[in-house]
Amino acid sequence: MPSLAVSGGWRLFLHRTMKLIIRLFALLGAIFVAGCVVQQSVPFNTGDFQAFKGSGLATITGRAFLATTEGNSVSGAGSVVQLTPATPYTKERFAIARSGSAAEPPDPRLAQYVWTTVGDNQGNFVFRGVPPGEYLLSCSIRTFVSSGYQVSMTPRTEETFATVTVAGGESAKVVLTNGR
Repeated sequence: MPSLAVSGGWRLFLHRTMKLIIRLFALLGAIFVAGCVVQQSVPFNTGDFQAFKGSGLATITGRAFLATTEGNSVSGAGSVVQLTPATPYTKERFAIARSGSAAEPPDPRLAQYVWTTVGDNQGNFVFRGVPPGEYLLSCSIRTFVSSGYQVSMTPRTEETFATVTVAGGESAKVVLTNGR
């Protein structure tokens, strides 16, 4: 029976080669992960948010849902709906999100300007006392992937987006869906 023993020189060569391969995969993994996060080019500017401070008289109502490829709809019941002032900074963040990429973490100052509510059992939502201006709406709706007659128990989250502009004392109605 032939021997599979590796001589000392070959053993050292294989050991170094394996270490090099492991380092290469670690480097490629780091490059891949870093490439998944999109760096924003527009900085956070507090001046862009001044018009959105405090409260106003506008009301924004709507319904969040997903349209499925089978022609059904999944309501945004229990899903968080966010209303974000439309500024150059937030418009870039939304463009990144719509592209399916991940943006770098938001500037912590953004949180004080984002309104949140939860969709009712039909996915309906209301924002009252909104200052006038242009806003970006978003909602992450959780559903399950279906394939023919089988339903996967693995949840999938899909983002929905819309834009709305309101003047003082005005009401606006929005449909927040994935557009299928």
